[in-house]
This record gives sequence, structure tokens and C-alpha cells, in this order.
Amino acid sequence: MNPRDEGKEAPLPPKNCPSCRSRDVTTSAKVVDTNTYWRCVACGEVWNLARRQTDHARGFPTYGGFRR
Repeated sequence: MNPRDEGKEAPLPPKNCPSCRSRDVTTSAKVVDTNTYWRCVACGEVWNLARRQTDHARGFPTYGGFRR
């Protein structure tokens, strides 16, 4: 966990995939925080909430994460 996140509540898991909108998302992380990577079981998209927010703020497109 990031020291800056101490005392903050853990973020809620995403409700759906940002690419295909499927609700079947999972993570292998033992502790969920803003740096947790999520995978969509339906389409294989992998994303990180903190990085998506940073990319969006910088004007980078937020689609097309990692795929296997």
C-alpha cells in the first residue's frame, strides 16, 4: 500500500469494464488500493484505476489497456 494512502478508505472495485462494460471483472491483488490492476473476464482488458485517471487528466485516450 502506498504511504500516501494511509488512513484513506480502500477504493471500491470497478462496477464494469471500461472497454466492453461487462460486470465480470477480477483482480489477483490481496489488498485493493488505487494501484490495483483489474482484468475483465469477458474481453481480457487489464487496467489500473489510478493510471486511467492520470492519463485522462493528461489528455491521453483511456481506452485500449493491456490485453493478453
